[in-house]
Amino acid sequence: MMELLASLESSEFASWLRESGSIWAYPAVLTLHTLGLGVLVGASSVIDLRLLGAAPNIPLEPLRRLFPIMWAGFWVNAISGALLFVTDATTKGTTRVFIAKLAIIAV
Repeated sequence: MMELLASLESSEFASWLRESGSIWAYPAVLTLHTLGLGVLVGASSVIDLRLLGAAPNIPLEPLRRLFPIMWAGFWVNAISGALLFVTDATTKGTTRVFIAKLAIIAV
């Protein structure tokens, strides 16, 4: 397993992403990851608050349109998270906290 993580981390793409001074490298991926999380959590919060009783005059059916937005946020996060992972795979891939985070996302 460590060999796979080390090869991911030492790949040309991971080195470019980690070490490049370009705004399109690590800062852009980190920004996309943050925006994806904001979209996912924001849309989910609207539905959650409605289900908890806030704004009872708003019907639930129109909120169904938020699900594609939530999925878009999830996939932006999944892809950008994988890109961020390869920059430090040997450290992140061996920590229990990161593995627990992935398990919770999978559930």
